[in-house]
Amino acid sequence: MAEPILWDENPGPVQGSTIFGYFDTNSLFQTLAPQAAIWAAKRIGYPSINIEMDSGSFYSCYEESILEYSAQVQQFTIRENMLSLLGTSNDNSNSSYVKYTNKPVYTG
Repeated sequence: MAEPILWDENPGPVQGSTIFGYFDTNSLFQTLAPQAAIWAAKRIGYPSINIEMDSGSFYSCYEESILEYSAQVQQFTIRENMLSLLGTSNDNSNSSYVKYTNKPVYTG
């Protein structure tokens, strides 16, 4: 059986340690990810409890949580924009939209 990797409160490099690599070149993520890893380890019991996670696992969770939060915010914004459009007038008589006329359907 392999030896478990225990957290030692020494976060390693961020770049290349995440699953998707989405924030590998983002300087803010590079700065905040080690701080988030230390915070998360302490929240789940370190140093009283041995944590069997390396810094890359913490970084991957942090990356995934940022992406998920962003998706949730975007979904909310889309919903709010759609609701704000419901019930508005769609009269385009004074606009620059192309007006289509009803053409007969070819029944062959």
